Amino acid sequence: MPVPTYPSAGEATREEGAIFSRDGTRLHWQRYAPHRPRAAVAVLPGGGDHGGRYPALTRALVEAGLEVSLLDFRGHGRSEGRRWHVDAFSEYHDDLAAFLASVRERSPGVKVFVAAHSMGALVAATWALLPGRGADGFVFSSPWFRPAVDPPSLKVALGRLAGRIVPWLPVSTGLRPEDLTADPEMQRWTDQDPLYGRKTTPRWFEEATAAQAGLFPRMREFRHPLLVLAGSADRIADPSGGEALADQCSSPDAGFRLYEGLRHEIWNEVDRARTVGDARDWIAARV
Repeated sequence: MPVPTYPSAGEATREEGAIFSRDGTRLHWQRYAPHRPRAAVAVLPGGGDHGGRYPALTRALVEAGLEVSLLDFRGHGRSEGRRWHVDAFSEYHDDLAAFLASVRERSPGVKVFVAAHSMGALVAATWALLPGRGADGFVFSSPWFRPAVDPPSLKVALGRLAGRIVPWLPVSTGLRPEDLTADPEMQRWTDQDPLYGRKTTPRWFEEATAAQAGLFPRMREFRHPLLVLAGSADRIADPSGGEALADQCSSPDAGFRLYEGLRHEIWNEVDRARTVGDARDWIAARV
């Protein structure tokens, strides 16, 4: 299948710019707005990922009359910051708070939904547990709440040791394009993307795994409308983590869908028409 394209100028107004997180880090965003949007959707990419990798989802949402804004987290894509690194996971919460404030400022009077993938879903889920935080609905794609395969204990121990000495030391993730999707064209697209991150840091790993561990005991506190989507062949995120949130949260409007045979990036998979369609229809039904 050919690589999908973002909406054209005739289909949506495109803007891009920068906002600043609480500590002054410059964050890149882009926005696609149809005429008189019915609602706004804030898209949060995964780890190493950026807002330029969601054309199929963006197009489907825009065609449904929804405005789409996409963020590059700090250290990702065109945003400032050491690549794929944080000193504290809460820095991502600050990025998200600044981004949603910007989305609401540009789109007053409409509902705001969050569509988050992988690490972006971990950021959104833990952020939504903070006092006064939330949105009109959350769609999580392959949420990275629990790894599909535990890393070797020796590698973890060496990483923690290195992290105490050089916490920002770049370390290869070992992920391959074929771990993300079964679509050969999308694999080549990712492999040739100069903005796609391939190395993270020991401090990021410690902070992210701590955020995962802290989420599970508090899943009942999640009270927002929620849809979790996952692939059964995901080699990165264990689908049971997202299913646990859908089952244990206190929201009366929560669901989980598992797609047989799909890998991690379900919105970039061969069967992406179905997965992006499900996300679009769920949001549109709540506008």
